[in-house]
Amino acid sequence: AYSNQFGYGNYSTLKKVYLTQTQTLTRDNETKPEISIKYLGRANINIHIQATDPDLKIYDAQGRLIWQVKHSGNVKTSYQLRLQKKGIYFYIFESGNYKTRGKILNLN
Repeated sequence: AYSNQFGYGNYSTLKKVYLTQTQTLTRDNETKPEISIKYLGRANINIHIQATDPDLKIYDAQGRLIWQVKHSGNVKTSYQLRLQKKGIYFYIFESGNYKTRGKILNLN
């Protein structure tokens, strides 16, 4: 199963996510997507960031850091991440005081 809510947290909070479709994070009380993460199959993930100053880290199911980005400014930034394993159980959290709310969205 997967979590469809990221909830609130910082370094002390890890949420396990089974990414089966597009994950979009928004800032509090905003509807504009800030971070969208889409599983493309074959362990490829697209990460699209349009946010003020998120510091995003992704861990695999064993707790190993597999990807991180520090992003400043309002410029749209896109990344493609290839994970080593299929299954795509991993952890996502934001550092500092940047709190996000996330929902699984189907953006077909």
